[in-house]
Amino acid sequence: MAMTATLTLSERRIGFGLAVALTLLGLAMAGVARHGPMALHGGLAMILGVALVFVLGGALYDQPDPPARRLTRYYDAPIRFGIVMTLIWAVIAMV
Repeated sequence: MAMTATLTLSERRIGFGLAVALTLLGLAMAGVARHGPMALHGGLAMILGVALVFVLGGALYDQPDPPARRLTRYYDAPIRFGIVMTLIWAVIAMV
């Protein structure tokens, strides 16, 4: 089962909007900095944003909403995703 299948339609829409915002922010960061660490981080943010746009955009209307029982218990998948992305970001940025 895809990770996006666990998201409701409204969560996918919000995620898609945030991914577009991340892409634009990364583009602005890379464009203003032009070179150096800030440009690298802007480029990484832009790449992540574009990847998320494709993942969330492709699954926006394809999948039905998850079962109602998912909404009755703690949902920690976004937290796990954030922790993994933070670790990846730290490894890339500290090299």
